[in-house]
Amino acid sequence: MASQTSKPLPYTANPLLLMANDLMLFLQITFTWPITAGLPSTVIPLWPTRAGSLDELAPTVPNLWCIFQHVILIVAQIGFIVSLMPLTLVGLPLFYFLYVVGFVAANKWASKLINGPRQRGLFQSHPDCVKGKPKHDNEEWVFINGVSVGKHWLQANLDLIAMTFRRPVVGIHNQTRGIIFDVLECIIQRDLGFATMDIRQSYEALLTILAKDNIDKVVLILHSQGGIEGGLVLDWLYDTEDAERLRKLEIYTFGNAANHWNAPVTASTIPARASQDPTTGSNSINESGATSQRIVQHIEHYANEGDYVSKFGVLHFRPDQARTQSLATDGSALPSITSERADAARLVKNKAVTYPQPRPPKIKTALARSQTWTTSPQTPIERHDHLKQMQQNNRFFGRLFKRASSGHLLNQHYLDNMFEMQGVDPRDRSLGEVKDSNEFMDKEVDLGVYTQWDTVQAVGEERPQGSPTSVRNGTVRTQIKDLSRLWAYRNGGSPRD
Repeated sequence: MASQTSKPLPYTANPLLLMANDLMLFLQITFTWPITAGLPSTVIPLWPTRAGSLDELAPTVPNLWCIFQHVILIVAQIGFIVSLMPLTLVGLPLFYFLYVVGFVAANKWASKLINGPRQRGLFQSHPDCVKGKPKHDNEEWVFINGVSVGKHWLQANLDLIAMTFRRPVVGIHNQTRGIIFDVLECIIQRDLGFATMDIRQSYEALLTILAKDNIDKVVLILHSQGGIEGGLVLDWLYDTEDAERLRKLEIYTFGNAANHWNAPVTASTIPARASQDPTTGSNSINESGATSQRIVQHIEHYANEGDYVSKFGVLHFRPDQARTQSLATDGSALPSITSERADAARLVKNKAVTYPQPRPPKIKTALARSQTWTTSPQTPIERHDHLKQMQQNNRFFGRLFKRASSGHLLNQHYLDNMFEMQGVDPRDRSLGEVKDSNEFMDKEVDLGVYTQWDTVQAVGEERPQGSPTSVRNGTVRTQIKDLSRLWAYRNGGSPRD
C-alpha cells in the first residue's frame, strides 16, 4: 500500500504534454555543444575494451556485423520518417497506409537478423561463468536489456554480469527494432504507460520467479530502456503481488531511461512520528528513532554524467540539485539523515574510524564538473509556473551513483569501469575477478551532497588508486564503494544485511 502522503506523479499528467516535453528535452540535449556531449556520448569513449570480445565495440566479427545492421536500419528509418510528411501531399490514403504498414513489417523482418527468433523461455548466462564458484541457490538474478540489443549483445551482457558477480543470470530479451524505432518505443512506453510484449513477458517471468519458495532474494538488473520496462513491471507488481514476496527484490539500474521510479511504503511499518525524505523518498529516521520501510528496500541507480540516455532519464527526473544549491555551514539546512545513511555511518564506526559530520557541497567541485559534462536542462514546459507544483511532487526513489564520464553501453562503459575485472579470458568465462579497487569506486564521497540528496558522487580531489581510505587531519573519509550494496556482490560475495 502506498504512503498516505503520496501525491500525483508527473508521469500521470496529460500524455500529449509528456510527449511534447520529451521532444523538447530531446532537442535540447541532442543539439548541444560540444557535439560529443549529445547523441555521440552514448558510444564515446570507443575504447578501451577491458572485457575483450564481451564489450560491445570490441572489433570482433559478431560486433561489427551487429553495428553494420544497425547502421542500415538507422538510414532506412530516418528516410522513412522524413518521407512521411511529403507523402501526405500525394492524397492517396490507401497508398499511404500500405506504405507505412509495409515498411514496419519489413523492418520487423530485418530486425530478426539481429534478434533471432523470439524464444519462449528466458536467456541464460554461460554455465562457465559460475564454474567452480560457490552456489547461491536461494538467489535468482534477472536482467532486462536496453535499446539496440540483439541476441549477441544480450548474451555478452548476461555473461559479463555473471562473471562480475559469479551468479547465473537469466535474461528477458527486450528485442530491438533499430535504434530510431527503439527510441520511439521508449517514448510510447514511458509517456503512455503502454505495456509492450517485452513488458508483459517480464511481468509474467518475475511473477513466476517471486513465487518460488526456495528463492528468498531476487536481484533485478536493468539497463537503459530496461529501466522503463522494469519500472512499469514494478508498478504492476505493486498492485498485484503480496508485499512479503516483493521484499525479495533488490533493484540495480544502469543508465536508467525511465521518468519515474515508485517504491511504496508498507503502511504497517510507518510509525506516527516517522518522516520521509521529501526529495528521494528514502527510508527515514526521526528523533524518536522510528523508521519507515519501503517494500523494496534496496534500490541503486548508476549513471554516467555524460551519458545521453541518463540525461534523458534518471539524471533529469530524479530530484538532485547538488550543483546549484548550497547548505548552511553548520548543517542546519540538512534534512534528517535517512536510515540507510545512518547504517553507513554505523558501518564506518564499526571499523574503528571517525565518521565526519555532513559537510556542505563543494561549490568549486560542482562548477568544475558542470563545465566538463553538460547537465540535463529544464524544458520550457517544465519552467512554466503552473507545472512547478507537479515537478515538486516527482518521485524517483533509490540511491544515485554518479560517475564523471560519458558512455551508455552496459559492458564497455558501466561494468568495465565501475566493476573493473582482471584476468578476463572470453574463451574461458570461469577466469577473471573484479579488482578490489578501481578509479571510480575508490573516489572519496562528497558527504554534503550525499546527506542532502542520497546521491553518491566524488569530491574534486584526486587520490592514488587503491588507497583503502583517505585520511585528512585525522578524519577518515568515505569512499564510493563503502555506500554501494552492489559492490559487495562482486566475485560471488554478499552484503552484510
